Amino acid sequence: MNPAVVAPDGFDVVELSAGVALQPDQRRTLGSIARILQHSAAHKHFQGDSAHLRALNDYITLTHAKFSKFLRAACDVPEPEERFSIDEYSEMVILNKPVIYISISELINTQQLLLEHQDSLCPDPADPLRELLRDLGKVPSIQALVGEGVVSPGDSNAEQILSQYSKMEVSLTLTSKFDVFRSSDDHADVRGILLSTKQLIIDVIRTQPGDTLSEVLRASISHDQEAQHCWMMQRRAQR
Repeated sequence: MNPAVVAPDGFDVVELSAGVALQPDQRRTLGSIARILQHSAAHKHFQGDSAHLRALNDYITLTHAKFSKFLRAACDVPEPEERFSIDEYSEMVILNKPVIYISISELINTQQLLLEHQDSLCPDPADPLRELLRDLGKVPSIQALVGEGVVSPGDSNAEQILSQYSKMEVSLTLTSKFDVFRSSDDHADVRGILLSTKQLIIDVIRTQPGDTLSEVLRASISHDQEAQHCWMMQRRAQR
C-alpha cells in the first residue's frame, strides 16, 4: 500500500499531464502519511529520533485497533463449501470442469504459502491436501515451469526475461485425483450405481412438477405423468 501512497503517479492513482510531476513538498507530505500508516499497521510508536512525533502515539494505538478490526473482518469469510454451495458430491454432477486463470508467479506463491502454513490448514496427517503437497514436491522455479530453454545460460537479461514470464497467465482445468467412493469388494460398481440413480431422478424430475427435489419425489402422480414416464423409459431402452 505504501508505494502507491508515496508515488501515486506511478500506480495510476492520480492522472497527471505529460511532463507534469508531483512537487517535492507533495511527495514529502505523502511520505509522512505513508509513515503514519506503516507505524499504525505495525503498532510502532514514535520515539528516539522521532520524539517530536510522540503526540501521535495515541492516534497510532487507536488506528492500529481499527486496522486489526478491519483485517479480522476481512478474514472472517464463510467456508468455500458454504460460499459456493458445494460438497464432496458436487463434482459428480457438474457437466463442465471449472477453469481458473492464474499467473506463473501466483501459482508458485500459492504453493509456497500452502507449504508454509500446512500445519494450520491441514493438521490431520491424513488430510488430502497434505497428499497433494507431497505429490507436488518442492516449490518450482519460474524457469522450471516455463521451460529451461527460455533463457540461455549466461544471458545478461535472464532476470528480466523471467520476470516477464512470471506474469504470464495459464489456464488450469480443475480436476480431482480423489474418488468420492473408495472401491471395495462389496461395492465394486458403486460409481455406476450413483450414475444410474442420477439418471432415474432426472427422469422423474422431467415428468413431476415441484420446486424442490423433495417435493418432486413426495408428490402424488397422475395417470398421464405415469404414462409419460413409461414412454421415456421405453424410448431409452430402444436406443
